[in-house]
Amino acid sequence: MANVDAVKSKVQEFLVSNLNNVGLTKDGFTIRNGSAQIFVSVRQWGDKDTLVKFEVPVLFDVPRSPELYEYIAFHASDWVFGTIGLNASDEDPGKVVITLEHSLQGDYLDEPELMEAVRLLAQIGDKIDDELKSQFGGTRFHEDD
Repeated sequence: MANVDAVKSKVQEFLVSNLNNVGLTKDGFTIRNGSAQIFVSVRQWGDKDTLVKFEVPVLFDVPRSPELYEYIAFHASDWVFGTIGLNASDEDPGKVVITLEHSLQGDYLDEPELMEAVRLLAQIGDKIDDELKSQFGGTRFHEDD
């Protein structure tokens, strides 16, 4: 059985010792960087492994369009860390949420690996939300930044 609690405790220790803006969620942790918000969770993966999952909701309420689908299809993995994708909007079937996601194997995770992933995803998320908003519309997680 995977040791989700031990990995989650290790992730919390690494985040709190390196950042001063770590929040708790029901599934893990959250960190703000500019207009982006990064969510970090730990999950069981298979029978005996753990997975550290990073999710950055880049834009909400983005109108569905062939141009958006084409962009996601051809540019989903343009970044070293993270892949962009689409999730259906809970409020409006004509809109989607653009996400940036990345995963790391949790059982052998070390502090520099976790913190570099957080740093890169925070930078990418804060950059691409502006770029994609100008192309496709939508709302950033934090519009006040």
